[in-house]
Amino acid sequence: LATGAAMIGDIDLSLPAEGIPWVIGRTYSAVQDDSGHHDSDGYQGRNWHQMSQPEIVFHDDDSNPGTEEEEDMVYLVYGADRFIEFRRVMDESSPTDVFRAVNGAAGVIVYEEEATGGEPDTYTYTDMSGNEFVFFGFDGDASPAEGSLWKTIDPAGDEAYIGDASTKSTAISSGYDGSGRISVAYDASDRRYTYTYTSLDSTQRLTSVEVETKTGGTWASPTGLSTIEEVDYTYYTDEDHGSIGDLKTVTITTPMTDSGVNLIRSKYYRYWDEDFHDTTSPGHYHAIQYIVDFEGVRNFDYADSTFDNDHFTASDSVLKPYASAYYEYNANHQIDKAWANGECGCSGASNGVYNYEYESNGSYSDNAGYDQAWMIRAITERPDGSYETQYIDETGQSLDFVLSDEDPGTASNFWVTDIVRNASGQVTEQRTPANASSYNHTNATWTNSTTVGLIWVYERAGVGVQEGFASSMRHRYGTDSSAGNDYFDRDLTYDTTSLDESFGSGAYMLVRPVIDSDERYPQELT
Repeated sequence: LATGAAMIGDIDLSLPAEGIPWVIGRTYSAVQDDSGHHDSDGYQGRNWHQMSQPEIVFHDDDSNPGTEEEEDMVYLVYGADRFIEFRRVMDESSPTDVFRAVNGAAGVIVYEEEATGGEPDTYTYTDMSGNEFVFFGFDGDASPAEGSLWKTIDPAGDEAYIGDASTKSTAISSGYDGSGRISVAYDASDRRYTYTYTSLDSTQRLTSVEVETKTGGTWASPTGLSTIEEVDYTYYTDEDHGSIGDLKTVTITTPMTDSGVNLIRSKYYRYWDEDFHDTTSPGHYHAIQYIVDFEGVRNFDYADSTFDNDHFTASDSVLKPYASAYYEYNANHQIDKAWANGECGCSGASNGVYNYEYESNGSYSDNAGYDQAWMIRAITERPDGSYETQYIDETGQSLDFVLSDEDPGTASNFWVTDIVRNASGQVTEQRTPANASSYNHTNATWTNSTTVGLIWVYERAGVGVQEGFASSMRHRYGTDSSAGNDYFDRDLTYDTTSLDESFGSGAYMLVRPVIDSDERYPQELT
């Protein structure tokens, strides 16, 4: 609701493994912005991103790349629609090659300059569980894999890696192609993942990832080689239901115990392939129209007792009862109509159609720090005719939520859940609908009672590494916070665990707050 984008994150292959699994999957975003709307065109297809190849981007805050500035940033991009932001630490107690996660994220990235000639620098991200993700840096020795993931290491030391586990230059030369795309990777259970790219319409596309095991030898000279899983991707060319470069199908093949017998599952995507028009073509090039999941494809394709891919040529009206999702869009590339799981209200299917509107706050002002005012609101018409109005702040967090029994512009019955956040954007109160006595949708205002209506109250720790964590939970009736009006529900205290790491001549400590005591109150006590 904050962006108007479909949240699509599909896992194609994720095999049980020692250490951190090597995940082959995809994320999608059709609302990318680069001084205007942008449709990316990578090897996974238009607006798609391959999960197994996250990358980092370094932002130098001044024009002199040799100086260290507090606003120097590292961005960990791990999807088409998601990233983590890290800011350089400049306090005297920490090395300046440490970047700490901000905006509610956790963990640190540590930069290490390579002293050995011909070997690239690295950036290592450590999460709150102690897992490490090592990325190549941006020096000349990292070419063509600058900013790319090299390997993952769990706390037990189990490694999954690309190309080679020990020598960075060898990993780059044997694990990536000339454009920095992964060519071969290995998980901690000693499986090999081979990536195949094919030039389609003058652009390299990922067309398959094959997973193999061996019974003996080395990967340079294996014995007992066996394929245990494979995922294949196809893309639209000059044809209906998609534009050149759009991801068309995802097919997963699993060899079974019986020789020559495979389990084959296929997913199918359709896109809008005309210019946007509000009434005749509510979509945009490269924006998903239909998703037909594995069972939908199997059911439709085998309706004539033959697997002959007739879903490719079926009309939209015939195919849509089999679809797992459908989307229409507005002029700003945001979804304004959607349904899922065949609930299209057609061919005997139930009605599950949702309609969306997005409105901006004309009085909103982007000031320094966190602004507690709402920035946008999304209005959802539900299949039963009721409406949801979700208010959203400048960071994409949810604020107040209003349920109405009809269009909020004309409705007379409202249920308002009022969310109060502090200057750091953290929730301090949740006021239930019983506390709101009136609501004006046009002005986005409502009246809260001072004496009636349940309110949940959250106090936050103000110092130390637990700053911002909930320290107590209370409830009251009405907004009056005078002494004696709050009832105890829960009190929390925190301790810390830490992970000490060293690199080069420096060191850093990753601190994790953990609950030390948790006191509950089963009766209402003030």
